[in-house]
Amino acid sequence: MRGWSGAACAMGCFAAGALAWVAPMGYQHFAGTSDLVTGLCFFGSLAYLAGVGLVVQRQQLRLRTAREDLREGERRYRLITENAADLVAMVDRDGRWRYASPSYGRVLAAKDLAPGSDAFSRLEEIDQLRVHAALQVLMKDGLSATLRMHLHTRNGEVRLIESRVHAVRNEQGAITGAVMASRDVTELREREEQLEVAGLAFDRMGDVIMITNAAGRILNINRAFTRITGYAAAETLGQQESRFRAGMQPASYYDDMYAAALRSGHWRGTSWCQRRDGTAYREWRSVSAVRDADDRVTRTTLPCSANSRASAPTGQV
Repeated sequence: MRGWSGAACAMGCFAAGALAWVAPMGYQHFAGTSDLVTGLCFFGSLAYLAGVGLVVQRQQLRLRTAREDLREGERRYRLITENAADLVAMVDRDGRWRYASPSYGRVLAAKDLAPGSDAFSRLEEIDQLRVHAALQVLMKDGLSATLRMHLHTRNGEVRLIESRVHAVRNEQGAITGAVMASRDVTELREREEQLEVAGLAFDRMGDVIMITNAAGRILNINRAFTRITGYAAAETLGQQESRFRAGMQPASYYDDMYAAALRSGHWRGTSWCQRRDGTAYREWRSVSAVRDADDRVTRTTLPCSANSRASAPTGQV
């Protein structure tokens, strides 16, 4: 069962046992059958035992390989969970800890992570009720869910945690608990709120604002653009900015404008423009180039202040 080394060991033990018998008792041969029959019986038994041993050896090798693969897989996944920045945990059907990755030690005390204790005891009360209710629905339906909850950390801070929760089934298919992969999204939510405020301010400014990419394709406009020019967002977004030039200035005017913005970072001046209904108006325009960390222009912004009174341009070229 242990390969050639096992076979050699077995033969050695057999020889030692034979010698231990022959030494005190002497060698005696009783020919109950012919030598041919005796030899066939001996070698047949030997072949049978060797065959059985070979089958058992192969099964043992397969079992050993499976165990090694299982240990390697467990080691690999444990290495991932124990070194991941995200919080990884397993809870039972009632929301009690079964496993918590070491990363939880950064946010919760050891007593709050004791196996069998309530995994959601450090949440705000309203979140505890909501998460426990969601967990019971997940235990019933076997679905996945994404939950956001406010967690009171060991340092007294309140952090916003986003958890992806998956039901866990046993070999019989019964749901026994859930796996949670969580991450701290406090700073992300704060940035989202800042962007919402900036977007609200952008959209409600009285001046026209247009943002284009480096190729001149329109990325965003605000409400004032639609109110003053008459062009809706559906008509402008994704289009080239040059499509909305009224033709009241020569092409070189716009070339010089953007060349100056790329050279010095900005350009300011006045120009005549035309609304969608054909009426003309005078505007003050400012073009700014937005650069990335490599000093490449990635966007341009075009804030404009328009004179709402319709008039005809003078000195038009």
